[in-house]
Amino acid sequence: MSIITRSLGSGYATAAEVRAVSGLSSTTDISDADLNALIVSATLQFTRDVSVRKQGAQLAVLDTARTVFQLPAGLVADVNADGDVDGDDVTLRFLKREDDGTIATSDPGEITVQDAFYGVITTENALPEEYTAVADYSHYLRPLEYEDAKRAVRYLASHLAYLRVKGPGKLTRADLSGIGRSDADDGGRESAIYKHRSRWLDMYRHLVAAIVSRPVF
Repeated sequence: MSIITRSLGSGYATAAEVRAVSGLSSTTDISDADLNALIVSATLQFTRDVSVRKQGAQLAVLDTARTVFQLPAGLVADVNADGDVDGDDVTLRFLKREDDGTIATSDPGEITVQDAFYGVITTENALPEEYTAVADYSHYLRPLEYEDAKRAVRYLASHLAYLRVKGPGKLTRADLSGIGRSDADDGGRESAIYKHRSRWLDMYRHLVAAIVSRPVF
């Protein structure tokens, strides 16, 4: 399976909005450049917390021209943090298994998300006969209000910034937690960003739980 490199957007908040929530200073706590990077990270983490990832999902063909397809689940998620659900959020491949076991591919061309709610997409090129259309994408667990998403990202970005504010001895809470490092994790413990509580993390958890109707650890 190939590694997908996406061009990321700027996330769902601004540095000024996060500062208004957190009270963090640009002169003594964290720079705008660092805060903007955390906003993108927070947006990506939020999307993971409220969506499900599907890999190699087989699409249904909806038209005789073989350019309109339906994903197995709707509510297509914005996975590149740019605030829009579009073709950049879906990786689509046309595949056919040859008699010798090799996989032939055909270029679908430009991908357009025609209806994110129902998971309908279109392609520039038609699906050739005997080929199958498969996609990698994420979908939300429930319909998502953009204003709720922006509020959640402001909370989580505030928490991430709090973890990086220098404390006594010039160690950050991120240093102590191993955030951003390759520390061993047995997979049974909660993610490093959740190992230290803050009021912003509590607000984030409560909001995400309300969005998806399940707790976030």
